Amino acid sequence: MKWKLAAVLAIVFWLLMFARTVFLPLAGLDIIVQIVVHGVMAAVLAFAFGYIYCFKDKGTFKSGFLFGAFAIIIGLILDTLLTVPFFVKGYDYYLNPVLWIGFAVILVVAGLSGKYRGKKSERKFPVYGK
Repeated sequence: MKWKLAAVLAIVFWLLMFARTVFLPLAGLDIIVQIVVHGVMAAVLAFAFGYIYCFKDKGTFKSGFLFGAFAIIIGLILDTLLTVPFFVKGYDYYLNPVLWIGFAVILVVAGLSGKYRGKKSERKFPVYGK
């Protein structure tokens, strides 16, 4: 596992999701719309960062999945150190089922991005002029 790359991507992932969590409620949107936007954003970022993580090697579902798991662990650590004490004020934050569904989405989508990256690296491109 490329630890430095995974750590940087995981921290950026958390920062983007945290910024979304802080600023989107200020827009006055309904809670359902916020959850949908948050879920779509998490899936898109998980796919993009999983793809970036698997970029230099032949990606597999396993490598993308492991990156997703690492990103979730980093996110949980950052949430425990920063989000819960300063913004949420309670560890019942972790009992929200939407949070755990989001983690499952991140794992699956990051895994699929690794698998997609692996298939893309196996593709044969036509050589023109021969």
